[in-house]
Amino acid sequence: MLGWRMNSEWRFLVALTLFSLVGLSIPSRSSAEVMTQSEKNRQRWVVRSLYDQFPDEHIRGLSEYPRGVMWFGTWGEGLVRYDGRNRLQIKSSDGLPTDFIRRVSVAPDGRIWVAARGGAASLNEDGTGIEVFTEEDGLVSDDLFGLDIDSQGRVWVTGPGGVSRINVDGSIQQFGTDRPDLAKNCGRSVAVDEARGIVWVGWREGIVNAFDLETGEVSSVCQEMVACPDQNVNDLELDTQNNLWIACDWSTYRYDGESMEAIRPESMTGDWGSGGLCAGPDGTMWLGLQIGLALYDRGSLTFFDWRDGLLQDNVNDLLVSMDGTVWAGTTGGVSFLTPSQFIPMDAPKPHNFRFLSNLADSKGRIWVGGSDLSYLENGEWESLHVGDSNERDFFASRIAESPDGRILSSWNNHGVYSWAEGHGEWLPDPPNPDQRFRAMNVAPDGCVYLGGDTGEVYCYVEGEWKQLPYPDGQEPSHILSFLFEEGGAVWVGGDSLLFRYQDGASETIPFPYDQKEVSFYEMIQGPDGKIYMATEGVGVAVYDDGEWTFFNKENSGLTTNKTYAIEFDNQGRLWVGTRSNGLYRYQDGGWFHYQRTEGLPPCRISDLAIGQDGRIYLATYDTG
Repeated sequence: MLGWRMNSEWRFLVALTLFSLVGLSIPSRSSAEVMTQSEKNRQRWVVRSLYDQFPDEHIRGLSEYPRGVMWFGTWGEGLVRYDGRNRLQIKSSDGLPTDFIRRVSVAPDGRIWVAARGGAASLNEDGTGIEVFTEEDGLVSDDLFGLDIDSQGRVWVTGPGGVSRINVDGSIQQFGTDRPDLAKNCGRSVAVDEARGIVWVGWREGIVNAFDLETGEVSSVCQEMVACPDQNVNDLELDTQNNLWIACDWSTYRYDGESMEAIRPESMTGDWGSGGLCAGPDGTMWLGLQIGLALYDRGSLTFFDWRDGLLQDNVNDLLVSMDGTVWAGTTGGVSFLTPSQFIPMDAPKPHNFRFLSNLADSKGRIWVGGSDLSYLENGEWESLHVGDSNERDFFASRIAESPDGRILSSWNNHGVYSWAEGHGEWLPDPPNPDQRFRAMNVAPDGCVYLGGDTGEVYCYVEGEWKQLPYPDGQEPSHILSFLFEEGGAVWVGGDSLLFRYQDGASETIPFPYDQKEVSFYEMIQGPDGKIYMATEGVGVAVYDDGEWTFFNKENSGLTTNKTYAIEFDNQGRLWVGTRSNGLYRYQDGGWFHYQRTEGLPPCRISDLAIGQDGRIYLATYDTG
């Protein structure tokens, strides 16, 4: 048990992702209306486990000291110190009273304390200097369950018969032994509450009471209560608002000093088994349960279990470490949750799970196109409602910004919509009987280029559409992308199609592969002047003055040749979105892969945009 601590260096690391969010149905956990789950909260965390470092070990207690060094109390294997690479095991043969440890905590002086089945013990950070305390030294019992430490370094432990306090000078005091009802009971948990000047103790039979922090007398400030009749009080924890949380066998409660609130939904049936508790920021609380791990956040419960990556669903204790990682000690080893590098965003409805394009404009707004056209500004979404979003084939395929700040979007079956600061209008219809357009971009001179499914390429300039010629011998095909090269050339990419247009003439670009097997979905010019292409068929293609370089699953770290989106960020790093294999970043000669293990659900990445804040925005398709 440890209160929440957040390091100022912790940030969401890489990206914000535009996801369409849907309700989550988990039949074996309970009915959907009971769980009140938040898929958005689930996507904020990535579950991992220490398979090799802690094979099948029963973890009962967790703590951290110094920063980044974890301490795990095991049931039968002693105490383990783990720094992310090295594991140091400390057992009874090294001086501990037993190998069966229930709780671990850290005193203000840096000493590590354990409450165990054979007494209490403290030791130095390097595992030396073990000092043991037992009944012979004055403890109420050697069979200890609860452990907490106050700001003065006094150690509070509980067990059968009452409460013991180990003072800084090593002397021990007993409390509660003068109460016959408590002397026959067993203290299962303890929590220091310095704001109220008390220490809370949870007992068998569901009793919770408080002792004065200084005198050790039963406190009159907080009345004794039966929180959960006929149950054990397995853990106590204070949240950031100083509410007391009570973990019982069959439920979890929150006590604000006046009234008790049940956290477990009344309609939920089956196992619960609340064990460890750990406070998060802003009144949130992490719950260790027999059915996995749960996050309570403003009335919503978000659950994680073995299907999300936990080693085992029976979670005994929890810890939020200094870097924001949530550690879970289970009956089968150690799992941990790290903040996802991808943040799901609630785009306005309707979008029907289809985000085909996005744009970061010159004013810092983030645009997203799907069944509607919306933009994010100052944390708020606005929708333009361009047309009938209920029409199945009505969607924005591309978004671009003109040199004068107009936002243009191409719409399937409708043409091009132009918007500037509250006023929007449709451009005249292109001279194309089939108004299905998948490619659109705006050149530096303001000309709007538009490509259709039947192969036509148009340029809108000075109020009229003009059609571009194809190279001799080139068969028309679906147009997918445009690139404006420095010097005025326009590159046109499509299905089995790649040519360049300049000064009224078009020429085919020689390509080393059979173009019939390649689709050119997006093209950009990099900081080095080379042209980078996201293709389906050959992965990432790079053109440099007639020379070609390819990055694909045959010759590099990519796991797919189906790439759809490509962009350079503010640091000159190349980002590539794929059809179903996540997101890639190319830097210093190597590819870095972001997928489910980093918090990105399986999805097709349709488009990428780089915000003024340096974040990467992903438009995704069918992430529901």
